[in-house]
Amino acid sequence: MVSAMAHAYFNDQVNKSFDQPSSVLLPLFNLPRADIALRAEAVQLFAECNVNPESVACIDDVDLARLQDAGHLKLTLIDHNVLPPHQRRYVPDVVEILDHHDDRTEGVYESTLPIWIDPDVGCTATLIAECYLDQMPHLLEKNPEIVVLLLGAILYTTDNLTSPTTCERDHDAAERLGGRTSVDRDALYTELAQRSPGPRLTRASAYDVLRFDFKRADDAPGGVHSGGSVLVREHLDEFLARPDASEAIDRVSKENDLALFALVSHCFDGDRVRCQVGVSGSDGKLVSDAVEYLRTRDDIQLSSVDEAEPCGLKVFRLEVSSGSGSERDAVLSHIVDFLKNPKPVSVSPPPNPHNVMWLSGHHDGFPVVVCAACYLPERSVADYGTEMSQVYKFCIRFIKDLRCEKFIAVYLYGGTSGMNVEKYRWMRQWYFYFTKKFEKKVQSVYLLHCGAWTERLLKLTGLFMNRNLYEKLTFASTIEELSQFLDVHQINFPQSVLREDEEISEKT
Repeated sequence: MVSAMAHAYFNDQVNKSFDQPSSVLLPLFNLPRADIALRAEAVQLFAECNVNPESVACIDDVDLARLQDAGHLKLTLIDHNVLPPHQRRYVPDVVEILDHHDDRTEGVYESTLPIWIDPDVGCTATLIAECYLDQMPHLLEKNPEIVVLLLGAILYTTDNLTSPTTCERDHDAAERLGGRTSVDRDALYTELAQRSPGPRLTRASAYDVLRFDFKRADDAPGGVHSGGSVLVREHLDEFLARPDASEAIDRVSKENDLALFALVSHCFDGDRVRCQVGVSGSDGKLVSDAVEYLRTRDDIQLSSVDEAEPCGLKVFRLEVSSGSGSERDAVLSHIVDFLKNPKPVSVSPPPNPHNVMWLSGHHDGFPVVVCAACYLPERSVADYGTEMSQVYKFCIRFIKDLRCEKFIAVYLYGGTSGMNVEKYRWMRQWYFYFTKKFEKKVQSVYLLHCGAWTERLLKLTGLFMNRNLYEKLTFASTIEELSQFLDVHQINFPQSVLREDEEISEKT
């Protein structure tokens, strides 16, 4: 919200400085006006800067369709790079994108569209602040309220510069903005954090929780089926246990004429991400088919399905490989695709290379990357080489995309059928590539359940291994032993690994 306001004013001043033809640059909040009150942290920040929330424009204040039909609509997307499904008709009107989230624009927009997606910052407000500080600093002297708005947005989004996604440029922008105002940074953050939607919404009614971040999408313009999703900022099990949850879900579904309603819970237990999805609808068969369809999708990394849950929902847990919160948009997009052709899935889902590797929190400031051998393809399959190649490429890309100087690796050797263990060729390929590309980036490597024979073999081959890499290896026979080095509670262990650990623990 702050980024949209600041960016609109910045561009307006740029146009005036170059004597550009006058046009109306309107910061537009993509939410109903009635929901502004739910954004208490934004309302508080506006109050700090004497900005009246009633003076800003919301999505229900502007007739975008009419402007589009008249040829007068141009949109700049701020802090997101893809329009929600129910607004996809406005894609041709997008003229600029400014964001820091994962790039999902490929094939959506014209290749000539100016797209500024910078993942090396923790929030979009940092990008806007850099524009002011580096290009037009006099605007900050003329409008000190912009300094406080941008500073507050950076501090709130990055949890006072302590969140795992915070980058050096966020620190630098906050420092430079802080030098231009007498406002106490810690006091400002505390004031905003006390109005955070997380703890506040847990005290709100279930209906308000669902309204807070609801998105609706039709299967197609004029389609008979529609779906919706909402991001719930508490554990889904706790939300469903609320006495008014069932009534609220039914009310939101009827108000929006939803065939399917997905509730995505994305919250943290310390550094550990917990993500769940609930799918609801009046047609039980449609709900079941939608769940089976979601199980075949690669990007949401489904791990299990619980059939019986409160409110008639099927709830399944997702193994999240990042804390971006982008799962909600992915789920809604898949629901839209499903509703275009709502047929039951009759085939087993293909092997998913994304299951092999994921992030599980942090330790000593380093991200923990977990790799599970039990999710590798079996050597008996006819296209084993192709499947292993897909896994290999995914894992390499996954590690390359880590935005950190160092990481900790945990390899779960156990829980395999024996046929999941890599062939020697793949082990050799992994070793040479890992040593060449990631030896300096890996802080330590923990091997769990590799067994006495494999441990002896690795120690023997250690004589010929890269010495720096070998010294980073640590063997753990059980999860309890691994807990001496890491917080194992933040690792989502596969069930087969947990079963093997129980068997080993009983023997010892």
